This record gives sequence, structure tokens and C-alpha cells, in this order.
Amino acid sequence: MIRKKYLYFALLIVMVVLIYKVIAFFTLQEDRINATYLIPQDAVFFIEMDDPLRNMNTLAESEIWDHLQTNETIHKMSANSMR
Repeated sequence: MIRKKYLYFALLIVMVVLIYKVIAFFTLQEDRINATYLIPQDAVFFIEMDDPLRNMNTLAESEIWDHLQTNETIHKMSANSMR
């Protein structure tokens, strides 16, 4: 009988901790990193992607990437941001 009480008490503690962890994961903002803080202040532009590795390979093989690499305006913005 006493073992059952300890078992129920231990299960209650586990359930309370699990419920707290679920609530904390979805509601508490303290532990989350705001992704915009990871962007350098001198960034000329940034691209948000859902699947960065696959999308970056696709972007690197596209005409848009070639244009970004050779665009004079982007080079000027980059040069100005380095000062």
C-alpha cells in the first residue's frame, strides 16, 4: 500500500514537471533567441529560408545569384557599409 502511494506521488511529480515544460516551451519567451539579433548590423541584405542548405544551393545556381554577384549598386552598398 505504501509503495503505491510513493509510485503515485512520483508519477504526479513527473506529470507536473512535464506539464510545466510544455507550458514553458510554448509561452515563455526568455529562453528563445530572436533571430533578428543574429543578423550583423552592417548586413546589406539578408534572405530568410525555410530549408537553408537546399535553397542556398538552388540560389547559388540561379541567374539571380549571378546578378547579385555582378551588380554595381550592391557592391557600392557593401563598400559603404564597411566604413
